[in-house]
Amino acid sequence: MMHAITHAFHRLDVWLQRRLGRPYNALLGIGLTIEIIRRLNELPDHMKEAPRLAGVAALVVMNLALLIHQLGEMSHRLSPSARADRRERRRSQKGRGTPLGSATGSDPPTG
Repeated sequence: MMHAITHAFHRLDVWLQRRLGRPYNALLGIGLTIEIIRRLNELPDHMKEAPRLAGVAALVVMNLALLIHQLGEMSHRLSPSARADRRERRRSQKGRGTPLGSATGSDPPTG
């Protein structure tokens, strides 16, 4: 069951990436950055409680790791070879319609 759930989320992520592209990556990066800033701003309030401070620090580290991963993904997708691959795929698909429900169609994937 866990495999089906993770596969469905992967398909949704791929679909969003194909439909929205850079704005999707930017939205994720901005959201993570805002969350990190919020957590860092709350840090002085949590300094009074040491166990809670460890939890906040863990969340900040996790969000930083997610942001680094997201920026790495964006860098990979913006690389010259990735752009050339996308350009070639577009050329090969020109003139062909995509079926509804496909990853590039207008319907979101179903899990």
